[in-house]
Amino acid sequence: MKANLIVTSVLSASVLFSVASYAVAAPKAQGLFAPGQETHAVRGPDGALPGKSRGVRVAKGLLKNKRISLNLGVGPTLEVVRKREARHGQGTAWIGQVDGDPDSEVILTSSGQAMAGVVRHAGRMYKLVPGPGGAQSIAEVSPKSPAGHLEPVAVPDLAGDGTAVESSAAGGEINAVLDVMIVYTPASAQRYGVDGIEALAALAVEETNQAYQNSQIPARINLVHVAEVDYVESGSMN
Repeated sequence: MKANLIVTSVLSASVLFSVASYAVAAPKAQGLFAPGQETHAVRGPDGALPGKSRGVRVAKGLLKNKRISLNLGVGPTLEVVRKREARHGQGTAWIGQVDGDPDSEVILTSSGQAMAGVVRHAGRMYKLVPGPGGAQSIAEVSPKSPAGHLEPVAVPDLAGDGTAVESSAAGGEINAVLDVMIVYTPASAQRYGVDGIEALAALAVEETNQAYQNSQIPARINLVHVAEVDYVESGSMN
């Protein structure tokens, strides 16, 4: 039985999204990243490690390939392999892992000229964040933020007859679909660009669904709309 819920979240200018890491060398291939604007011209991820960020340009056309070389520049060059693709709102997602490391995770999302992403590999994390006008920044960040993945656990089907229903990362029965609307502030649009907001929204949805699958939770979220709201941020959580 499917339950359709409506969830609204606010994307503030202080919110950060993720890009993580990979390791491994492989056959020579064109790298996804090329030098871009200076990092002071593109605001990078909050929590970037000292000396571990740079502005980049992205060869988006390579996302059609099953294998991509991630020449991070702030970490090792990683050969990554696509497992699947997805679409969330106006954004598309490329989901895979580092070649030879089944415990790694790579999610790259794009919308228009913007890209966002997270790479987790060998205890390290990298984030790719968009800026206005197609600018991009990539950085290594602490793997403690956000929290790492936990071992999958079986959860009961609370809406059913009491019989536990398991859902594996490879895809299982889905009992709940939550329709999500993401709204963002003008300050967020100025920081990331509208295409960047769409890419970050797709990344947030894909990471959430991946976490559900990793934990064998028979649910997923579905992005139905992304919109700007006329709200001025105070910079305070109070």
